[in-house]
Amino acid sequence: MQVGLAWPSAGAVLTVCLDGRVLLWEVAADGSLKLAATVDGTQGPINCVACDGPSGTMLHAGGDGTVLLTPPSGLHLKAKVGKGVNHILAHSAAWSGPAQAWVCSLDDCARLVSLETGAFVGSPVEIKQFVVGAAWADAAETQALLATSKGGLVCLCESGIEWTKDNLVPRRPTAVACSGAIGRVAIALERPDGSVGGVQSSQFEVQLFAISGSADSVTFQASLQEHAHEVTALRFSPSGEFLASADAGSKILVWKVSADGAAVAVRDFCNHTARVTCLDWLASGRRLVSGSIDSHVFVWDVDQPKNKVQLSEAHKGGVSSVAACGDKGFASVGQDGFLQIRELE
Repeated sequence: MQVGLAWPSAGAVLTVCLDGRVLLWEVAADGSLKLAATVDGTQGPINCVACDGPSGTMLHAGGDGTVLLTPPSGLHLKAKVGKGVNHILAHSAAWSGPAQAWVCSLDDCARLVSLETGAFVGSPVEIKQFVVGAAWADAAETQALLATSKGGLVCLCESGIEWTKDNLVPRRPTAVACSGAIGRVAIALERPDGSVGGVQSSQFEVQLFAISGSADSVTFQASLQEHAHEVTALRFSPSGEFLASADAGSKILVWKVSADGAAVAVRDFCNHTARVTCLDWLASGRRLVSGSIDSHVFVWDVDQPKNKVQLSEAHKGGVSSVAACGDKGFASVGQDGFLQIRELE
């Protein structure tokens, strides 16, 4: 079923199908139509987006289990997982290895997908737990670090699981970030059970760990306690100088990371009006992109906290994920099922 139509020119018609496809039709002089091209899309909301640095290929996926690969030019590719996809981990521009990305899905598995063919590489890796978040554990980007719902870490390499660290944190994680550049892992935790003086705790902590390539190397460093609502997103800047954290109360903090912990450097990123769902840093490490269920996207500047770029109503229904693209660009996806790519002037 076709649910939308547009005329980009007198000789062409674009139609949108209920299954997510976009069809380009050529219009002949007699008014007849000829199908010229088909672009596959995803159905329903999009949960996650990532950009492959070396190629510029965009990857996005949602609840229908379809991963769409969109190169800067050429044909789109599509990989079908079969279950909803909740995380995609792509490489930065420094990567010189195979054109691949990790895809985590709701069947509690992780898969490597080839960006050249759209096919999955090898067999699915069974994590056997819900994956809360994924990040690169090392600067070389050869180890993918997954935080699981039972408070542990799973480290993946191309051949499968390299090591695991069970019960690292005492409560269920809500977000994770890792900086291979400085060997740090940040894990946000649920609120503690129980109450003090009859009042339930409103303290949501982020635990900071050091990591250097093995399960035994993961050691606790500090507890960061500035959020009064559930922490929903964490992201280290490319150099590891900063850690950004965001919560369900619309608050965004930027922490200055030190050798033994971190201290709040910026508190002024507070213009969202609802839960912040996603964060990512632009390549410079000085600008931060955020998205929220308030439907807005902001671009913040750590050097000039009062200066910001606001994209109002970027995604109807809310923003699900953002990803840096190149030096000044970024992508966003949301509940409206659209992928948008923008560049700062």
